[in-house]
Amino acid sequence: MKTLASYCAEILKLLGQPTRINIIEKLRDAPSGELFVSEISSQTGEEQSNTSRHLSLMVANGILLNRKEVPKCLYKIKGPEILEILNLAAKASQGVSAADTLKALGQAERIKIAEVLGDKELSASEISSAINGKQSNTSRHLTFMVENGLLTNRREGAKSLFAVRSPEIMIIIETVKRVMELETRQRQEQILSGCTL
Repeated sequence: MKTLASYCAEILKLLGQPTRINIIEKLRDAPSGELFVSEISSQTGEEQSNTSRHLSLMVANGILLNRKEVPKCLYKIKGPEILEILNLAAKASQGVSAADTLKALGQAERIKIAEVLGDKELSASEISSAINGKQSNTSRHLTFMVENGLLTNRREGAKSLFAVRSPEIMIIIETVKRVMELETRQRQEQILSGCTL
């Protein structure tokens, strides 16, 4: 069974792709907030089949909405939270792109590590214990997160202490959770509205 951290990681990985960020930016900048596949494709310079694949993934995962405008389909951003996540990633990125920041955060274990740290400094063993992870696996994630600008690392005696580099990282996680909870609620409402008692 997937955890909320796993679902959040999937969304972050999905958003952590430059073409998808480019598509979202084109939709954000469209006067009506909606575009056809052909318009998105021509504005991004991507092949229409590739654009369609990205759009389908984003619709299926609650990032975009689509509506039929016969014979075509219009796409738009599902909610302001998506733009908020991209803006936060741009602020949080330390010498890398927003896409790289989102992709680097896009693993359940890394989300758990960031959540355990919050606004604290902890050692690798304290973090590993808090997330019920193997020390070697946790250390690997910590190294990756430091190298990719998500965490800081400082020595204190024999200990190495880790902390979340910027508050935007935590806000990204909270925003993605909000998106996931909203998506879950909407799906439940759709199921319930289709039921008759």
